[in-house]
Amino acid sequence: MPGSQEALVFSKSQGLPLAADNLRKKALRTACKRAGLQRIDWHTLRHTHGTLLHSQGTPLKVAQAQLGHSHMATTLDIYTHASGSAQRDAVNLLEEQLFPNVPKLESCGSIAETESQLVQ
Repeated sequence: MPGSQEALVFSKSQGLPLAADNLRKKALRTACKRAGLQRIDWHTLRHTHGTLLHSQGTPLKVAQAQLGHSHMATTLDIYTHASGSAQRDAVNLLEEQLFPNVPKLESCGSIAETESQLVQ
């Protein structure tokens, strides 16, 4: 049930909520250091959450509810970002639609190797 002690993700041993500042300083900072990551904050995690929801195709209304925004525009315009891989995937899909019969070139190798493949 929301609001109950069982709903807390992080809590003290007595079941009480941790202070956000203590959680950031003790848990989040330590986890980042162990993972070899730069320091991140809760706001960064909110942006990451929104972006990952968007990239996996979660309906915008669901993402809006999870992030607690009153307007979908806030969720879409501010808290979702186009990742490099999502942009590559979009270009690849477009390429498949526009040029379904054109052979794909390998992305690695030199220009000379690519030209020799075209000649063959």
